[in-house]
Amino acid sequence: MNRLSSLLLTLVIVGLTNTGQAQALDGVKSYAVIGVFSLERNADRFSDYYKSQSLDAKVKKNLFNNMFYVYAYESNDVEEVRQRVLDLRGQFNNLSKAWLYNGNFNCVHIPSDQLKGSASNSSNGMEELVENVEEAELEREQRQAQEAAEAQKKIEQEKEPKVVKPKDKYWLYFNTYNVTDLTEVGGNVNVIDLERNKDLSSEKSLQLVTLSSPNNGTNRVQFATDIFGYRIEKVNIDLDEPLAEGNEAITLIGDSIIIDFPLKRYNKGDFMTMWNVYFYIDAAIMKEESVLELNQLLAMMREDEDVRIKIHGHTNGNSHGVVKHLDLDDKSFFSLNGSHLETKASAKKLSEYRAYTIQHWLMDQGIAENRMEIVGWGGKKMLYDKHGASADKNVRVEIEILEK
Repeated sequence: MNRLSSLLLTLVIVGLTNTGQAQALDGVKSYAVIGVFSLERNADRFSDYYKSQSLDAKVKKNLFNNMFYVYAYESNDVEEVRQRVLDLRGQFNNLSKAWLYNGNFNCVHIPSDQLKGSASNSSNGMEELVENVEEAELEREQRQAQEAAEAQKKIEQEKEPKVVKPKDKYWLYFNTYNVTDLTEVGGNVNVIDLERNKDLSSEKSLQLVTLSSPNNGTNRVQFATDIFGYRIEKVNIDLDEPLAEGNEAITLIGDSIIIDFPLKRYNKGDFMTMWNVYFYIDAAIMKEESVLELNQLLAMMREDEDVRIKIHGHTNGNSHGVVKHLDLDDKSFFSLNGSHLETKASAKKLSEYRAYTIQHWLMDQGIAENRMEIVGWGGKKMLYDKHGASADKNVRVEIEILEK
C-alpha cells in the first residue's frame, strides 16, 4: 500500500469513529507476526520450527500482497497483542523484529493507533495519521519483496494451460534462506557452464528468472550463491533432467525448477571480501552503491552480538599523496565534499582510513566500537599486478571474523 492509499484509509477510519473511544472494526484482528515470506514452503518451515519451541505459530496468506505471514498470537484486543509482541522479542533472540499487524489479511493493514483513541484527538495533526516506525519499515520490506511475491504467483499460475515455457528456456527460482533463523535472504546466484568452466550470468534470488540454454552439449550448469556474509553454496544440475541426480534441494512446480540454498554464516578465522564497496580515488569516502553490501554486513553484526570482526583495508600499490578522510564527527560517508579532512598520507594510511570509514559507519548504525578492529595494509597484499587488467580488484576491504 502506498502512503497516499494508507492516508486515505486512515481518514476513512477516523471519519467512521465517534468522538469517544474508537471500537474495533468488524473483521479486524491484531496479530503478533514473527515472519513474512515470499515462498510458502519457507513460511511452513519457519512455523514448524517455532512450534517445536512451544509457540502456536500459524501461517496465513495476505491476499493484498501475496506474502505468507507467520504469527504466534491473535486477538481482538490490540493492546494485548502489542504486549505479546514485546514478550516474544524478549523471549527469543531471533524474534527481535516481531511486530504488530492489524487487519484481515484480505486487503489492508490498519495502523494500530486507529483502533484506539478519540477521533477528535486524531484530527489535531497530520502526525496522528503517520504509521509508527515498525510499520513504516515493514512497508519498505514488503515493497522490496513484491517482485518475489509476483514471481511466486506466476509459479502458481504455471499449472494453467495458457502458461507455456519458451523453447530452450528454463524457469528457475533460487530459494536462499538463513539456515539459523530460517528467514529469506535476497542476493545473487552465479550461473557457471560446467563443460566450459565459464561464467554465464548472475541472477537474483527469491524471484522467478528465465535462463537460456547454455548450448554446451549437456545443458549442465552450476549455481553458486554470491551473498555477502554467507558461505558460498553450490548446486550442479542438468537443466533438462533436474531431478536425475536425486538432489533433495531441487523440486519442480509445473515447469519451474525450485532450488533451496540453506545459507550458513562464516566462522571464526574466515575472511570475506567486500567486492561491492567502492571508494572515491584518493579518498576514504564511499560511493552510494556500497550501501547494499554494507547493510549485509550490518545484518550479520546485528544477528549475533557475539561476533567480533577486523576490517582490513587494501590499496593498489604504495604511492603517497593527499587523501580525504573522515573524523569522528563527519558522517558524510557517501558524499565527497569540501568538509572532509585532507592529509598527505601513504597508501598504508589511506587503506587504514578506509577501514575506519566502515567502522565509523557501523558505529553510526549502533554497533559497539569494541566489536571491531581495523588495519591498513596499503599495497602489501595485492591480488593482481598493479598495472594489469584486474588491478582495480586490489582496492578492496576484507572482513575477518575474530570471534563468533
